[in-house]
Amino acid sequence: MRSKKSRAEGWRSDPFFHDKPTEEESLLFVGHVGVLLTAEDGTLHFVEKVAFQEPYRMLRFADRTALSDCLMGKYDTSWGQDMESPFIMENDKLMDGWRPNPDSGSSALG
Repeated sequence: MRSKKSRAEGWRSDPFFHDKPTEEESLLFVGHVGVLLTAEDGTLHFVEKVAFQEPYRMLRFADRTALSDCLMGKYDTSWGQDMESPFIMENDKLMDGWRPNPDSGSSALG
């Protein structure tokens, strides 16, 4: 998505969640979707809708690791349940800068 004024590029960013409701059943699902825009100065703008009754919101980040930390801090919450940590995709690849929640001892990839 390009605009002549801002020249921002749009990327879809999807945190994926893994749940294991029973020993026989395992689920992987998209838990949240947002649009990631890169401004000319390199600032990242993440546009998301967090609830039906809330308006869209835009958050600004210096880099993808800061975005990862924000999303992982918000969505990496299993509250002691048998779940793996979420991971964040940018289009069809693991997002550059993704890392496990720095405030949690868990890791989705290792």
